Amino acid sequence: MRKFLFVFSFIFSVFLFGQSFEFVITDANMTIQISDEVLSSVLDEGDLIGVFFTNADGNLQNAGYGEYSGDQLALAAWASESGMDNGFATSDVIQWAMYDDSSGETILLDSEMNDTPPFTNIFQANAFGQVISLSVASEIDDSCIDD
Repeated sequence: MRKFLFVFSFIFSVFLFGQSFEFVITDANMTIQISDEVLSSVLDEGDLIGVFFTNADGNLQNAGYGEYSGDQLALAAWASESGMDNGFATSDVIQWAMYDDSSGETILLDSEMNDTPPFTNIFQANAFGQVISLSVASEIDDSCIDD
């Protein structure tokens, strides 16, 4: 039963997650650069790539995105305003996702970010990030889930 509930909650959260790439422009952001080489490894022109944080309800929420047009991107990852839960908090992990325009699906991505100064691999307002690799997130291996 626990395994069923886990799979159901995972599918439900992925369904809910896939619904919105909307975000709020706030009073601070982090600029993140992604080269064309990295983007073209997982995206086609017209696809969206976005940064997501985990909000107070435990759900992934968008904090900025860009449309891939065959060139590098610089994205703004927006910070949360005081007490608002409308963006990233300092030291939040950055979750990447793409919207595949041809299939209409939202897909979670694994990333590797440069952590050599002046870059950081976690959210910091007014800082710089650089993605050095992206891949489709691994499937969950349920062989290790306890019944």
